Parts: sequence; structure tokens; C-alpha cells
Amino acid sequence: MFKKKAILFFGSANKNGFTFKILNKILKKLDEKYNFLLIDAYEKKVHPCIGCEFCKNNFRCKFKDFEDIDKNIVNAELIIVASPVYNLSIPSTLKAIFDRFQPYYFLNSSDNKKKIKKKRAILVLTCGSDETDFTIVQKQISASLSLINSKIDTKIFWKNTDKNSKITSELINQISNLK
Repeated sequence: MFKKKAILFFGSANKNGFTFKILNKILKKLDEKYNFLLIDAYEKKVHPCIGCEFCKNNFRCKFKDFEDIDKNIVNAELIIVASPVYNLSIPSTLKAIFDRFQPYYFLNSSDNKKKIKKKRAILVLTCGSDETDFTIVQKQISASLSLINSKIDTKIFWKNTDKNSKITSELINQISNLK
């Protein structure tokens, strides 16, 4: 069976944490349909954008550490972003990856528009607190994903993991409805 291509941007330093627990269930659900490329933000160590504007005229970054991610973004049909939320944001290692989407901004606003295949996105966020409002993080990630012609169509948010370490039936239902 032919499987579609998917990229998973994983933003947690804890490979056995809550973000991984829920993500693992999602991957099991979607495994028959997709081949996943895992971009582990902590292992990849992407150089942050320095605002040099090299990408403005070259439509690529001057740092080579993003090239393999770039090639896979263009061909992906699904993007999954899975991250814990710290202080109303994603970890800096994952933010560095999204900041490197700057060449897509220049590409999309130029006469040299490159057609990037439209893709859907799943956003998975976890947080230890019950007080967290995921709106800010969702806006940050949505803005970055729009540059690669991707739109979030599914959001799975797991709050209060400091007190409730079990995946709720509501979260299980959301995962079982994934396509």
C-alpha cells in the first residue's frame, strides 16, 4: 500500500514524557496511511535565524543544516507539530526550526513563487498547568505553517499533566477520529 509522506516536528526534550505518550498513540493511529519523518528539535539542533536576509534573494538559508528538512517539507502531505508548552510558548529548539521558514516567506511574496503542495497539519500540545491557554502558541505555529502552505485542521491539547498523568477518554476519542 502506498503511504503518504508526513513530517513530525517534535519539540520535547523528554523522550518518555507526556508529549511523547500522546504522540505515540497518534502515530499508531496514522501508521497505515503515512510514512513519518521525525524532526527532533533537540537532536537536530538547527541554527536559529540571524536575520541576514540571504534567503530574500536566494530563497534558501545560508546555513546548510536545514536543507534536508526543506526538501521534505515540499513533498509532505501532513505536518504534525508535537510540543510541550513552557511559559506560553514552544521550546526554543522548535522555535528555531520555525524561524528558519523565512525563505518561504520571501518565496511566497516574490515573482518566483514556488508551488508548495497544500498540506494539512495536526497540532499536539501538552502542558503541566491547567491554567494554560493554548491560543498564543497556536497562533505562533499557524503563522509558521501558513508559509509552507499548511493549515491546522486538528488540535489535540493535553493540559494539567502535572496532576493528571493519564490520557483522558476525551483525548482517546480525538485520536480515534483522526484521518
